[in-house]
Amino acid sequence: MKRDDDLIQLHDIIAIFRRNFQKMFLVTAVCGGLGIGAGYVIPPRFKATAVVNIQSSYFETPMVNDLIASVRDPGEQNARRGSLLRLSLSQEFLTQLGEKHGLFEHPADHPLRTVELEELLKRIEYFSVSPTNFQISVGAGSAIKSYEMTKEVLERMISTLYEERYSTLVRTQLALKSNLRVLNNSIRGITSPAADQDVEGVRQQLQAVNTEIEILQNRFSPQHPKVIQLKEQAEQLQAEMDGIQRGGRGRGASMPRGIETPTSEKSAKDLYDELLRKLNFLNIVIEMEKDPANVSYITVVEKPVIPAKPFSPKKRVLAGLGLVGGVVLSLILAVFFELRRGTFAPPEVSSRNLDVAFLGVLPALPDAAKMAGHLTYQATGLLDGPPAHPPAPGGHSSKKKKG
Repeated sequence: MKRDDDLIQLHDIIAIFRRNFQKMFLVTAVCGGLGIGAGYVIPPRFKATAVVNIQSSYFETPMVNDLIASVRDPGEQNARRGSLLRLSLSQEFLTQLGEKHGLFEHPADHPLRTVELEELLKRIEYFSVSPTNFQISVGAGSAIKSYEMTKEVLERMISTLYEERYSTLVRTQLALKSNLRVLNNSIRGITSPAADQDVEGVRQQLQAVNTEIEILQNRFSPQHPKVIQLKEQAEQLQAEMDGIQRGGRGRGASMPRGIETPTSEKSAKDLYDELLRKLNFLNIVIEMEKDPANVSYITVVEKPVIPAKPFSPKKRVLAGLGLVGGVVLSLILAVFFELRRGTFAPPEVSSRNLDVAFLGVLPALPDAAKMAGHLTYQATGLLDGPPAHPPAPGGHSSKKKKG
């Protein structure tokens, strides 16, 4: 069983602190000062924030949800929101943003430009704060630059959301028109008048695609992926129309997925009327959504503002970390100095530790030099003490003779 003396007592800890108080205080003060100094030395970083709301109706196509698979799972919709926001941050946009605000140090053909683009992308943060809300922020070295960059990124994201939504509606519109032509041919038969109507339908599709190309080119360059895709679609429609006018069809029209070819004129007319009703309603929606002001499923909940103070560095946090680090370091140093320090226990403590009786305290010697000389002569056998006079060099003592 351990004695109480084997354990560290409170008074021992207090004694250790007293012996090392000055060192511990000095180390803690220096570390705290370094933390405070770092808060003033590190360059400040500002961050402007904005919040955009993307409703679930964004992923729904009016009147044709039974024809097109829609996403209804909240988690999957949220993932698609994040994917669309990431889609807006293309390399072309990041290059324009970085060059406009002078964030690049290397030319466009330099290998390190890719690294600079990645660093710029890391500055742009977007994450979900609620099922339908996303917070967008951009960090920069000045408050004005952070505000301007956040504003441009927000506008780019909203524009991309609108473009993707509008493209989906136009593609659905073109698919409905194509299938209406097929139904019309199945009802009337492939005759010359029907071929003329077919040409007119393709011409309308081509006109709609060209209109969408004009809208996109007002916002993006001709090399934008969406513009290139629509131009290819316009070329296909033009080739199809030319083939119909020459007496043949440019491509085989097919029914939409889930709709079988009608076997009677009545069923074909019913299906034709239903698709025509959906197309008319979709045309109204597309005409409304040509103006972004009429779009209700994308809303800016919080517009970016110029940040009043930097978000980094946090002086209080750095000062606190400095003080905590100083305390930890001072404790380590205190333990180190205690281990290096020799241990001289008082007689009472030694008596308890060794479990022997304490007889008393020996008095201090009156003259340490005399005691040392006495012990030396005792060791050499001169018990009577040192002689009064030292012997002569010849080994015998000399005395003067009288007379």
